[in-house]
Amino acid sequence: MSVALSGKLGDSYNVGMNIRLARTDTFEHTISGLLKKRANLFGEAERLRDRMAEIKNDIHAIDRVLKSLGYDGDLDAAMPRQKRDVIFGRGELTRAIMSELRDSDGPLSSREIAQSIIALRGEDARDRKYLSDLVKRVSKALRQQQAAGYVRSIKDQSGRQVWERNARQSAG
Repeated sequence: MSVALSGKLGDSYNVGMNIRLARTDTFEHTISGLLKKRANLFGEAERLRDRMAEIKNDIHAIDRVLKSLGYDGDLDAAMPRQKRDVIFGRGELTRAIMSELRDSDGPLSSREIAQSIIALRGEDARDRKYLSDLVKRVSKALRQQQAAGYVRSIKDQSGRQVWERNARQSAG
């Protein structure tokens, strides 16, 4: 059994089943349904991110307890091999760092830069392991940029190492 669907100006399409057609010329119902589905998916993604952060923090807590009880084995070796997580594309982290330094009012620490990047990307700022990992990546990228002459490190009033764009390179 086929049903003729009419499209623009009398075009017809044959469909191999009975379909109850909406009696409107707009896509209000479709748009409404898609917006609702989109909101549900965002909610689910947020719940999954929260749960992942909880799990990661729980694993680190268990690792600390194991070490405090005298376990001296390699915890990572006991883990199943995981696929490498590519967090940033080639040069993406460096561009984000330089953008943060360019837009800042003063020098920034590696941690401040990492926190800004996490916020900019809409990632979970509560994931301490991810923040720690990103701080290390930012520090390494900054040292490479320092070697190339694009940034310099200085000490702030409290003695922390902070980074700023190199004045010579900023003009160009």
